Amino acid sequence: MKGPNEEFQYSMSVLDMRDIYSHIISDDAEFPEIMVFDELEDGSNVVRYRIDDYDFEDVFYVKKCDNIFENVCEEIVNPKAKVIKAEDFLYHQLDSEMMKTWYSVTLMISEILNINCPQVTFHACFRNGDASNFGNQGWVVLPDMFSSQFITMDTIIAHELRHEWQHIHHPEWFEHYITGENNNIKEYCLQPAEIDAEAFARKLIGIVWGVDLFNHKELEVKSALRKRRDEIDIIISRKKINILRVLFEQDEQPDDYSKNI
Repeated sequence: MKGPNEEFQYSMSVLDMRDIYSHIISDDAEFPEIMVFDELEDGSNVVRYRIDDYDFEDVFYVKKCDNIFENVCEEIVNPKAKVIKAEDFLYHQLDSEMMKTWYSVTLMISEILNINCPQVTFHACFRNGDASNFGNQGWVVLPDMFSSQFITMDTIIAHELRHEWQHIHHPEWFEHYITGENNNIKEYCLQPAEIDAEAFARKLIGIVWGVDLFNHKELEVKSALRKRRDEIDIIISRKKINILRVLFEQDEQPDDYSKNI
C-alpha cells in the first residue's frame, strides 16, 4: 500500500486488535477508523487521511507501538498530525457508533474461534456484500453496511474471521486457492476454504438468530455446506448470544437452531 511518497510502502501491522477495539468500544467518545502500520512515511505516530469531496471523517494511519490507543486519543483531543489527501477507496458511510458495533461483533467471533482479532477496515466499494481477507496478514476488509443488514454483515464477518482460523489450522487449503474474480463461481464456492468458512458463518449466525441460513441456489454447493455444517462444532454461551442480539436491539430469545433445519 503506497502513500503520497511513491517510494514509501506502507506495511499493515499484524497484531491482535482485541485491547485497542475494546478500549474504543468502551469509550463514550467518537473515534475515527484507525489503521495500524509498522511505520509511517514521515516517522510520526499518527497521520490523518482525508477525503475532501465527502462528508467523511478522517482515517487515522497509526504507527505500531505500545501506546496506540493513547496516541489516537491525544490526536483527537489535540490535533497536530499531518493531513494527507486520501484516495476514494478509503471512503465509507459508517459513523463511530456503527463501527463500534461491528468491532464488537468482530471481537466476539474472534473469541469464539480462539484467534487474534485482526484489523478491520470498511469500504463503500464493497457495499454489494463483498469482503476480503488478505491471506494471514491480520487484515480484513468489510463492506460499510448498517445495522439494518445485521444478519448479512454478521455472516460476512464470521466468514472472513473463519479464514483467519483456517490459515492457522488448515494452511494447505490455500496452496491452490482460486479467487472468485474471473473464475467459475461454482468452482470457487466448492473449495474447502470457502465451504468451511461459509458453513461456519451460517451455522454460527443461525444459532444466534434462530434462522436457517443453509439455502443455496446451487444444489451441489448447498449439499456441501450442509455436510460441513454437521461436522463443525460451535460452542457459544447464552451470554454471548444475548450480547450479540442486544447489539441490534433484539431482545427475543433465539430459537433452538436444530428446530430450523
